[in-house]
Amino acid sequence: ASFRAAKQGDRISIRWTTATEVGTVGFRVYEELADGWRRLSSEAIPASGDSTVPRTYRLEVPASTADRFYLESLESDGSSRLYGPFGLDEGRGAVLDPALVPWASIRDGGEPGARTGIGGLSARAAAPGTSAPPEARLEISETGIYRLSFEDLASAGLDFSGVQTAHLALLRGDDPVGLYVAPGAGNGRVFGPGSYLEFYGEALDTLYTTTNVYRLTVDPASARRLATDPRRPGGEAPSFYLETVSRQLRRENNFASPFPDPWTDTRMLTFGGPQTFDFDFLVEDLVSGAGGARLEVDLWGVTDLPAAPDHHVRLRLNGTPVGERTFDGLSVQLFDVELPSGLLHEGSNRLTVELPGDLGVLFDLVNFEGFRVSYPRAFEARPEGLSFRAAGERLEVGGLAAGEVVAYRLEDDGTAVRLTSLESTAEGGLQAVAFHGDRLEASYRVATAAGLLSPAISPARPRADLESGTADLLVISHPRFLEALEPWAAQRRAAGTTLKIVDVDDVYEQWSGGVFDAEAIARYIRFAAAEMGIQGVLLVGGDTYDYRDDLGLGSMSFIPSLYAQTGEFVRFAPVDPLYTDLDGDLVPDLPIGRFPVRTVAELEGLIARTLEYGAKTYRRTAVLSADAFDAGAGVSFTRHSEEMSRGLGVGWSLQKAYLDSLPLGDARGVLLDSINDGVALTSFVGHSGPSSWTFGGLLSTADARGLANAGQPTV
Repeated sequence: ASFRAAKQGDRISIRWTTATEVGTVGFRVYEELADGWRRLSSEAIPASGDSTVPRTYRLEVPASTADRFYLESLESDGSSRLYGPFGLDEGRGAVLDPALVPWASIRDGGEPGARTGIGGLSARAAAPGTSAPPEARLEISETGIYRLSFEDLASAGLDFSGVQTAHLALLRGDDPVGLYVAPGAGNGRVFGPGSYLEFYGEALDTLYTTTNVYRLTVDPASARRLATDPRRPGGEAPSFYLETVSRQLRRENNFASPFPDPWTDTRMLTFGGPQTFDFDFLVEDLVSGAGGARLEVDLWGVTDLPAAPDHHVRLRLNGTPVGERTFDGLSVQLFDVELPSGLLHEGSNRLTVELPGDLGVLFDLVNFEGFRVSYPRAFEARPEGLSFRAAGERLEVGGLAAGEVVAYRLEDDGTAVRLTSLESTAEGGLQAVAFHGDRLEASYRVATAAGLLSPAISPARPRADLESGTADLLVISHPRFLEALEPWAAQRRAAGTTLKIVDVDDVYEQWSGGVFDAEAIARYIRFAAAEMGIQGVLLVGGDTYDYRDDLGLGSMSFIPSLYAQTGEFVRFAPVDPLYTDLDGDLVPDLPIGRFPVRTVAELEGLIARTLEYGAKTYRRTAVLSADAFDAGAGVSFTRHSEEMSRGLGVGWSLQKAYLDSLPLGDARGVLLDSINDGVALTSFVGHSGPSSWTFGGLLSTADARGLANAGQPTV
């Protein structure tokens, strides 16, 4: 997007920026001397990784007689692209300063209701005076044993007093879930003060959320009681189980990932020499000599160079080599290594991943996804309890805090069983608890009082009418924007369009059991197309790719996107058109649009421009812009733009801002003047990013903010 080399005393300071990066591994900078070119750094400057936001790079070198410079980008397939020449003290391109999204003010600026990755749905309580039985929405973001009392429900505004305990039902979506009901002070048949409920809750791990949703309702037909096992422990307890320590941090979003999720842990890159990357982990209560320890490592090759193989990885655990592999191209590599006895030790351990850089290729880029280490561990509890897999008719966990202990067995089919015959033995100020286990291996969860989890409780949403009637246009909106949509909706209705406007939270409630999930929207759209005769879809609300706030920016999704592979290096691209792909052929069957707004003020401005555009007097006018010829790829963007323009038909007045025909400044003038004077259609073909068109900055976000076409919007 920009390049500048400036002389500062006896040094030359070089700075360049990129608008976006896809598949770029690094950069080289050259100076042009009388006897040829000279590279200004012995090694390439590493790129930051795939990015949709501007990146800035700097290089400082001793001054020479050179007054012309070149920038080379190195791509993951072994190709390169050359930019320049750039004159000394001659700035080229646009230094981008994109407006950062003010997430804090969007979230806290008096417009509540947007969803972060850990948030929930907007509340909409039942109408006052309704006689419907109480119904609670329970949100969980951690897997474990959950307990909620009559008093917890009452504090959330839910009065379950007098409800028959046999009628209490817990649902996950439409599926009944086993529920343990502990009687209170009464006869046990009626839920009241002192009563509590228990269930085993499973959190989610999707692209969009970790929050799962359960519903507590009064429904005898759906009521299921948690299975219990009253058998007493017998036999001899095993001395260890296989614990798994894992690391899989979501530190970077890589839209080229071949894994089911675009988030990766660590980007590992070397330019022709060895580089090591260390990952520390903790081993506790190790049972020495028991054997069975294993290491699993997940990674993938990012670069795909002409040479084969082009990746070399070595693994060391606590300094001891445990794995090595060469491989080729963009491929997933899963290591599964049996660890020799004695290699792990109590306390801190270290996994080292080395890229030797010895294959004779210019660079080696590998992404580290995560690892798992399994080792024999004694049955010693942590403060909250212990989770493990084991087999045996007697299982015993020590080191538990004094007081109540709850134990569950989790069958492989997902059934949870509450173990009711626990034998406690004092261990100083702690206790050991024994219980009956299964002869076959199963999962167990033992919780102290501190380890019992509490769900987030709120009144369940009343069921909205999403399925009746017919409509020309289906509008799915975040609740924040429903009221502000009315001026636009009134105009559309006056023009004869029938609308079905729905709250996206109601869509989640009925099509994904209340879980925040783009697939719920897709399923509802397919239903509406088949049963309601819709001819188009409008989504109202912006989005973020960081649904779970892994980057810590507090970003929010108002309406989530579907994702799909759109190219060799882009496997996770947001693709709203797939929402209206009704037959699965990856082609939209209905038109779809989005108002990508984050605030009511943005929506009001967008609606005003939309209504103004419908009343425009400058119909059949267009300004067409195109990037300069791409010699490296052999692509003429001017030709593509001309082909597109022929599809407009006759009677159009066209202005053209083609960099093949005009200097950058003149092309910018044609483009900006046309927009400011009022033009129905603005088009661009060429290299671009979210904040800029072309390397030189034919149009930037700063230009967009400075447009003077109020009252004369363009598309």
